[in-house]
Amino acid sequence: MTTTIITLFVLAGAPAPVIGNNHKLACPEGTAQFGAPRQGKLACSEGLRNGVQVFHGPVISFFASGKVDAVGQAEHGMRSGKWSFYDEAGVLVGETEFKNGDFHGRRVFYFADGRIKSEERWVNGVQQGLASANVPGGTVTTPR
Repeated sequence: MTTTIITLFVLAGAPAPVIGNNHKLACPEGTAQFGAPRQGKLACSEGLRNGVQVFHGPVISFFASGKVDAVGQAEHGMRSGKWSFYDEAGVLVGETEFKNGDFHGRRVFYFADGRIKSEERWVNGVQQGLASANVPGGTVTTPR
């Protein structure tokens, strides 16, 4: 039997990926795949630290229904890079960039039709400048 390893790339406006129980992640060397959709998380793990799994590599979290909730990467237990978040219907509702577990970069929330609902900029966990939100009648920009 041949095993296929799939790396997930999320495109803006794309629906949530559908992940089966036998899905294989592209885990980095020194890690092992951990969990399953029915357990709420599928990720690559370096092992335990203080009794808690330390994720390193791809991470997918699931709603209780088994549908994808979030897709992203972890580096030694901390969220890193761009994460995509979905509602239970599989619609992309947000994207957030992380560095060392903190918001770092762009954080965007979407309407169900894919239009941007609001956008923020972050550096090392601190919001920068103004946040903007699209509301009926125009765009609102607020200081944070």
